[in-house]
Amino acid sequence: MSIIPAFRAVLQPDVTDEQRQTLEKDVRALKGVVQVIFNRNADGEKYLHVNYMPGNGVERRVAAMDGVLRTHYTMS
Repeated sequence: MSIIPAFRAVLQPDVTDEQRQTLEKDVRALKGVVQVIFNRNADGEKYLHVNYMPGNGVERRVAAMDGVLRTHYTMS
């Protein structure tokens, strides 16, 4: 378990690979982001796993991006 917080940004089902790559790039550019990993779960749901430094409003800013369906905190 990491001491760096993380959240999952679930992507909208119709997000293309090109849109996903752009989202990854945009999230990486945010101040406080430590790591971004693209993945999908067993049901085929696409998401970005984001590790970040607290206090920068990263999750709120990612949740407002086009192509993000929802975010939720995870234990990393």
